[in-house]
Amino acid sequence: MLSIFPNLLTYGLAGPTLLRIVAGLIIIYSGYQLYRSLSAPKSILARIIALLEVLGGIFLVIGLFTQPVALVLILILLIQALKSKTPRWAGAIVYNKRVYLLLIVILLSLLVSGPGFLAFDLPL
Repeated sequence: MLSIFPNLLTYGLAGPTLLRIVAGLIIIYSGYQLYRSLSAPKSILARIIALLEVLGGIFLVIGLFTQPVALVLILILLIQALKSKTPRWAGAIVYNKRVYLLLIVILLSLLVSGPGFLAFDLPL
């Protein structure tokens, strides 16, 4: 198939890199907002999920274990998106269910395409 700008195909791995970094930063912020909004030790599971989000976001930003982390974060975001209750952390970026869907699609793309440039993952 012919390409209008064939020289730009050299930078094909830059797309997953940008998606990985932006999704990781959004997920770090969301997990931080969730962790900060929780009070009392009654929400241990929510604290664990918030810490998993922050840790998974950090792994995405640095490009470490990108595909397994993307799979775990897809599951976490699907569970959060399917919850019928509105979250208590209404100030978070990921409050909107459309953003959940967008992040899930980005993570599915990373699951299939890999981490891109500037990652510690090595293709096997």
